[in-house]
Parts: sequence; structure tokens; C-alpha cells
Amino acid sequence: MAKCSVNDEQKEEMIDYVLELLDRRDDISTMNKDKKNENIYLNLNNGKDIHIYSFGYKPSVNYFKEELIKDDLNGVLSVPIFYKNGIDYFVRYVNSHKKPQNNKCLEEGTKLNMHKLIDLRDLEDFVLRHTDDPFLAYYQPQTKRLPQSVRVFDMKTSDSDYEKSWEKYNEFELPPFRTNSRVKYPSEESRIIGSTIGFKPGRFRKLARISSYKSDKIDPETGMGKLFPDN
Repeated sequence: MAKCSVNDEQKEEMIDYVLELLDRRDDISTMNKDKKNENIYLNLNNGKDIHIYSFGYKPSVNYFKEELIKDDLNGVLSVPIFYKNGIDYFVRYVNSHKKPQNNKCLEEGTKLNMHKLIDLRDLEDFVLRHTDDPFLAYYQPQTKRLPQSVRVFDMKTSDSDYEKSWEKYNEFELPPFRTNSRVKYPSEESRIIGSTIGFKPGRFRKLARISSYKSDKIDPETGMGKLFPDN
């Protein structure tokens, strides 16, 4: 397992916050976390089992694949959520290559919003490729600017406008990227603070994703909250 900058206290804070949001649902019969503060196990009243992976740690993709196989064999829905700290996950493209950023670089880079591009880590990339929709969920720790929350991002592929202007503005001296690569332009789809967490199962993929949830909006086929944003 790769070294992770998220400490034990932060891991516990993350998983306890997710549990707090889940506790607002009225359809959970049992809910438990493991001693490592890495997994949440749910059983819904309709008999559905859900395994939430609280990625405040950095397992290998192969390890995660093995866990997904176990979940699938047991009929368990797998749901990942990442710790958003810009170091282990949600890493800025500019920061991940650690190139000097002088004032002129920042001025030109802002024109392209290059500072908004992120460079997916292996596990994020794997999850994104194995879900139906291009969305990833992150735990947002409280900062001076942002409240504690769960945030869902639409991981848009960096568009061709970036490529057309790359040579002109690339004073960051960063390697070029191509569309459909791991470089994404995230757009916030929802932010879960005062509500609770829902799950959107994939039709063709094994992984489900986190969404907003309202108890009066239930998918009659799965018995789970579909995508019902709060705003």
C-alpha cells in the first residue's frame, strides 16, 4: 500500500462524517465501520448490502480489484469516496509536475484555467473508467474557505481549446496532454452538507456512485436513492 499523507485522525474524521450523513436516512437496518476507519458496511431495509470504500488511504488498483470481486460475488454494491486534499487525490495538474510558476506563468495560465485541471491518480482513473457516469465523489475536510462536505464532481475531459493554446501559454513547461487522458476539468455536480447520501447503481458497471438523496425519491427497481440534487 502506497504512503498516504492522510493521518489516522483525518481518516476517522472523514468516515465519521460520512456515517453522520448516512444516519439521516430512514431505510438503513445496520451500519458499521471497520477498526481502520477505511470501510463502511450498510444493510438497507430492502435487503441490499452496500460497501463504502473511504479512501483516506492509498491501496493499489490490484488490491481494489480483488475487493470488488469479493463484493460482486457476495452481491454487495461497491461505492468509493476519496479524501480531497490535493496531495493524495484531486491533484492539480500544475502541482503534480512541480514546475516553477513565475508571475507571468500564472497570468497566462489563468487565461486557460490551467490551475483548475487535475491529474488523476491511478485509483481515481480506475474508478472513473469503471462507473457508468463520469463522476467521482470526494470528502471535503473543513478549511478556511470551504465547509466540511461530500462533493461530487463531473470529471470532464479537458477540451481541445486547451490543446490549441497549449504551446502559446505553456510557460509552465509541463508535458502536453491529450483529450481522454487522465487530465480532467472537474465541474462540481453536487455538494452534500445538510442532506444525506444516496447511491446511484450503474447499469453496466460494477461500481455505484454517491449522489444526493431524498427519502421520498426512491428508485422502485433498486430501492435506492437516484440522482436527486438538493439544489
